[in-house]
Amino acid sequence: MNTKQTHVPTWVVLVIGAFGFAVVIYCLTLAIGTMGCIEIAGSLLLVSVAIIVWRRIVDKRQRHENPKDYAFYLYARWGPSLRLKPMERLRRGFPERSTTDLEAWLNDFRVIDAFLASLIERACSEVLTREGVQSEVQKAFPFLQKKGLQQATFRVSYEAWHEGHPLKKP
Repeated sequence: MNTKQTHVPTWVVLVIGAFGFAVVIYCLTLAIGTMGCIEIAGSLLLVSVAIIVWRRIVDKRQRHENPKDYAFYLYARWGPSLRLKPMERLRRGFPERSTTDLEAWLNDFRVIDAFLASLIERACSEVLTREGVQSEVQKAFPFLQKKGLQQATFRVSYEAWHEGHPLKKP
């Protein structure tokens, strides 16, 4: 028995979701003339809940497609979870992983942090573009592809901007 799971590519899921969202919006615009305030508010609430659920589905999909990339995203993202220690953030995101795996990832992430710090220094003395930063990060760390790559690029961009040297547009 074949137990291998096959996944529909994320872009297909996003296109189908966008089409469904467009249909819902179109139907709402047709119905607004006949709907009262309560029905419109209920419809908007339903659409909002659908968007939140959709984002969670996409997050779970990305977490399973490239776990190390998503783990770096959890490790590096800003917000309330930043008050937790890095190991705790990874444990919450990947409860099924062993402590040894998570520690190995943390060691890799410290190397990424040092690499990003060198990129930030270069961005302060050279003209770097967002695309240039992304390509350098991907060359050095090919597993960073989606959320992890976005977080790494954001960090370099923010820190360089904070030092008065924003990344240049191509």
